[in-house]
Order: sequence, then C-alpha cells, then structure tokens
Amino acid sequence: MPGFAAIRWVATTPWGLVFKVDREEALAEFRRAGQLAGAAAAFLLLALAGLLISLWRQQQRASLLRAQMEQERAIFNLRGYAETIVASMPSGLLLLDADMRVLAVNPAFLDAFHLHQADVVGRELAPGRARRRPDSPRPRGAAPRASPGATSSSICTCGSGRKAGPS
Repeated sequence: MPGFAAIRWVATTPWGLVFKVDREEALAEFRRAGQLAGAAAAFLLLALAGLLISLWRQQQRASLLRAQMEQERAIFNLRGYAETIVASMPSGLLLLDADMRVLAVNPAFLDAFHLHQADVVGRELAPGRARRRPDSPRPRGAAPRASPGATSSSICTCGSGRKAGPS
C-alpha cells in the first residue's frame, strides 16, 4: 500500500518513532481544496461572462434607442414640412389614410366649407364603408383602374348631368 512515512528519533535512545499515512488520506485535504478552488474559478468565469453579456446588450439597447430617436426626429421634421406644404396650398386639401380617415386638412378647405379642424381631423370620410382590397374585383359600374405610373384625373358627374373636374 503506497503511503508516506516519517521517522522521528527519540533523544538519548537508539529508538525512532515512525509515522505512516496512506497517500490518499494525506492528499484528501489538498484535493478537496483544489476542487473548491476550481468551482470558485468556474463560478467567477460565469459571473464575468454574464456581466460582459449584460454590458453588450445594454450597449445594443442604447444604439437602438439612438437610432429610434434619430428616426423619430426625422419623422417629426418631415411631418412639419408636410404640414407646411398642406397649410400653404391655396386650394382646399384633405389628407386621408388608407381607411379613408382624415389625417390633415388645410385652412382653405376649412374656410370653403365653414368647418373647424377639430370637427374634421380623425373622422372617417365614408363611415361604415368597407375598404376594398386592391386585388379584389371592381364593383359593377366602377371606373377601370389606372395602370401604375399613369396619371389620372378625377371627374365627378354632378346632379345636373354636366361633368365637373379638370378639363
């Protein structure tokens, strides 16, 4: 059985004292300390990795927030330009979204119809009217669709039978 031995001579006698210990028993404390140190090092590495990942994610969030703020600033500027253009047009103008809801109206339109902006903006132009998908068939009697890139003019037939619109 492998082990460690130590001899200590007893003073003034020819005798010695032998102390023998099994190798596994002698190194057990050292191995236990090594395992604990390894586990502590692994835990510290995991904590460091978590910290680095959280710093990286925080930096990503900050860059995304900066990009979003730049986009919102650009949209705000473009909206201001659009509102200036709409307000400066001499003829009446309504801006509608895809659901036929009024997004904006210019002063010329409000003056022509004696309306207030709060009464018009946000309301549907044709309430209860379902929006037709672009690929669905046209209803009977509807005007044909214009080809992409083609210019079109609106002509409406008034009650007297005469046509109104661009000539």
